[in-house]
Amino acid sequence: MARRKIAPVLADFSGELRALARLDVKNQSQLSASAKRAQLVLSTEAIFFRAFRAYENFLEDAFVLYTLEKPTLRGQVPTSYLSAENFNHARELLRSGKRFLDWTNPETVIERAETFVKGGGTVKSVVASAKQDLLDMKAVRNHIAHNSEESRVPFEKLIRRVRGTTPIRPVQPGDHLLAQVRGGATGSYYLDYYLNRLSDIAEAIAEK
Repeated sequence: MARRKIAPVLADFSGELRALARLDVKNQSQLSASAKRAQLVLSTEAIFFRAFRAYENFLEDAFVLYTLEKPTLRGQVPTSYLSAENFNHARELLRSGKRFLDWTNPETVIERAETFVKGGGTVKSVVASAKQDLLDMKAVRNHIAHNSEESRVPFEKLIRRVRGTTPIRPVQPGDHLLAQVRGGATGSYYLDYYLNRLSDIAEAIAEK
């Protein structure tokens, strides 16, 4: 669906994140028993995957709007290097015949922002500042989606870094998402942390 302003794009994304956060709270209360651990792990993976997919959609919509020189929430108008007639035309020009564009890789997104928006706009600055968290979330997202050798390597690298050691047993993405954030506040676990980061990133891109 073609969008006209950044405000409803952010509102839709924020609303979905809130709904997913509420679902997580419900799952935590109903599936906390050890006998239901496997179900909680799968449910947590599904929540994160949907949240990250929603972020990808938000980022694409926001980027297309900025290539059409639509203002941020603060009224800043980006300068676009793309000459498009409307939202759908801009999206097709960005795709350049590809079936879809990758919005999961922060380096690719930064390069795209530099190519199509003067100075890269808020997309470049925000994504660059959140690069490590976005790479971590991409590793989790890809391992949930593919569960392949290619996805396992970056995911296990993430696990070793955040835990400071190599786990004895393989760690599933859901296990990581339910684990306490190292050095974080008491009760802070990675799914909650990632949902909050995605919210912060989106608001910064929209300049809320």
